[in-house]
Amino acid sequence: MSVQVIMKDGRPEWAVIPYAEYEALLARAGAAVKEEAVASPDSAVTAAKTGHVFSLARYNAIKTDKGKDTAAIAKDAGISPVYCAQIEQGERAPSPAIIRGLAQALSVKPDDLLD
Repeated sequence: MSVQVIMKDGRPEWAVIPYAEYEALLARAGAAVKEEAVASPDSAVTAAKTGHVFSLARYNAIKTDKGKDTAAIAKDAGISPVYCAQIEQGERAPSPAIIRGLAQALSVKPDDLLD
């Protein structure tokens, strides 16, 4: 892999890689998420294996009901606000671990966020 590291104040700040290598990393990360889903015994993953998926409609309804904004949910879930916004806009599908974090941030069970 060819990587260009950009330093700031003597510390690595950014890593730049060719786009083809970036796509390959994403593909490998997707495979790792699928493996995690199969290996994890929690109820969110079990539901996902039976065809249940993250429900954006349920998430939004709970978010509205709880009166929480994206930044607060992201902080409580341990993810970035940008990533949380991408999930909320349907641009990214959350992994089982992220579903657990979102559920914890909203004080609900992971199953409550599944279709």
